[in-house]
Amino acid sequence: MLPDFTGESGRVVQLAEHTVVSNPAVMVPGSSPSPPANHQQDNRMKKLSEKYAENALKVLHDTLQRNITDISAVLDMYEMTHDDYELCYSKPYNALSAGWFAIQEAVNKMNNQLNKK
Repeated sequence: MLPDFTGESGRVVQLAEHTVVSNPAVMVPGSSPSPPANHQQDNRMKKLSEKYAENALKVLHDTLQRNITDISAVLDMYEMTHDDYELCYSKPYNALSAGWFAIQEAVNKMNNQLNKK
């Protein structure tokens, strides 16, 4: 099971067997961050969080691609069975179409971000 990365500012969450602060940027004014107690543990945590992020990205990308394919099939069927007037005034069709375009844009933004040098 993946750790819970969601949370309010400063909430402590459990990641594997290590306790971390979900928002380390929240500090007491005038204080400085202390160096990690165990450098090896810090590196393991970094690698683990990078692995989780990569896996989550793959799952999200696959899910969005599958949603695009499924929605495309539904929109195609709807377009074959309804005339232009019905399509223009169909709230479900227009909402689904807007969702399809939003998912397409999200996938494109993700791909652009990953392909930046």
